[in-house]
This record gives sequence, C-alpha cells and structure tokens, in this order.
Amino acid sequence: LVVRISALVHALQKERGYSNLTLCSPPGRLQQALAGLSQDAASVEAQSRPFLDDQAADPAQGSGRARFLNCIAFALFRLDELPALRRQVRDRSVPVEDADSRFTQVIGSLLAVVFEAADLALDPGVTRILVALLNFMQGKELAGQERAVGVEGFSRGYFDDELQARLLHLQEGQERCFDIFG
Repeated sequence: LVVRISALVHALQKERGYSNLTLCSPPGRLQQALAGLSQDAASVEAQSRPFLDDQAADPAQGSGRARFLNCIAFALFRLDELPALRRQVRDRSVPVEDADSRFTQVIGSLLAVVFEAADLALDPGVTRILVALLNFMQGKELAGQERAVGVEGFSRGYFDDELQARLLHLQEGQERCFDIFG
C-alpha cells in the first residue's frame, strides 16, 4: 500500500508541476506534455485504488484502525475530484493558486494514509522505516510546493513579501523532514 501511494504521490507531483506551468504559460504551449502526465497519474491511480479499496472494505479492520480508514476514505474522496480539476486545468478555467492547492490537498490526503500506516505498524523496525519514508515523501512534497511558488513568482515577474515568506517556510520544513529522514 505504501509503495503504491508513494508512486501515486510522485505522479501527482509531476502533474501538479506541469499544471502550474501550463496555467502560467501561453495557451496550448504545454498541453500535450500535461496530457501525458495526467494520463500517467491516472494510470498509477488505477493501480493504487484496489489497494486503498481493499483496506477500506476489509471487515477485519477493527475500530483501532478508524483513523486509518478515515484517511483512506478522505484520500479516495480527494482522488474522485481529480477528473474535474484536470478538465479545469485543461480549459484554463481555474487560477493557478487554486489548482496547486487542490493537487496539494490530494497529495496531503495520501501522505496522511502513510502516516496512519506507520502509526499502526506493530514491528518497531517497520515503523522506523515508514517514518523515514514518510519524512522523505513529505520533504519531497515541500520541495514541489517550493517549485510551485517559484513558478508563481517568476510568472508574476516578482516575489512579494508573502511569497518570500512562504518560500522560507517551505525550505525550513524540507530541512526538518530531511534531517529526520537522515
């Protein structure tokens, strides 16, 4: 499950990046590349969904796993929103900030599943590995968000105080995550 989620997060991060670039570029310039990345992410999602669905439908999952199951349900809900978001990006009917935020919410919901999986692991060795992986994934996610802020600033032609503060916050978060990973 965690390996599948990791692959899905990676695919969505690439799609989010190209969505941001597409929305900040002249119409049609990056549409073909974005379409390929969207198709790749949808394919990885299709491979991942059975693992998420199986966890959510397993009657052996007791009340001790309620948070885990809730995270899976929320992640599935967010994944269900992707086709509409992809249409809006393709049609250029969504501001870049909104598209970025919505992709980030999907990715965050998937990272929450990994967090809960680490919390449920019975073997301390497995828990350590999952916590390290989660921190690596979170650090990578913060790096992706930093790139998105960079795209926004460069497309504007300037970085105001708010964007600069956000960049600093994201860099500090990455450092914390990678320190824990290391």
